[in-house]
Amino acid sequence: MDVKVPVYGLSMFPLYLPGDEVRLISIDISKVQKGDVVSFVRNSGVVLHRVVNVKPAIKKVTTKGDGLIDKDEQINFSDIEGLVVEHTRNGKDLHFSERKKVKTFMAFLSPVMGCVFYYTSRLWYKLTN
Repeated sequence: MDVKVPVYGLSMFPLYLPGDEVRLISIDISKVQKGDVVSFVRNSGVVLHRVVNVKPAIKKVTTKGDGLIDKDEQINFSDIEGLVVEHTRNGKDLHFSERKKVKTFMAFLSPVMGCVFYYTSRLWYKLTN
């Protein structure tokens, strides 16, 4: 798989905004790391969330939207459909969002700052729409 998809919603605020575009590729699941943004299907929709915990022994990961308060339920390695490797906004590449240090920092920050990101994203949306 190598596909570009638009971002909808605010679950990955502040790094990913509605209207951004990401490129997803297939990945060897054993290479998924904390901080990666992965895609999976939930309730008939594709979700892009950050990996905040990897449990290789039981082949599960925990994901979370940066702009959400709570973590998702654990998902099986086999449920991961793609890895975000490219991010564009208004036609411009945002290389910083996929750098290893940024991904690791966001995985660390996301559980702590979820409340701030959640309420800030709602305010941002009201002000920009």
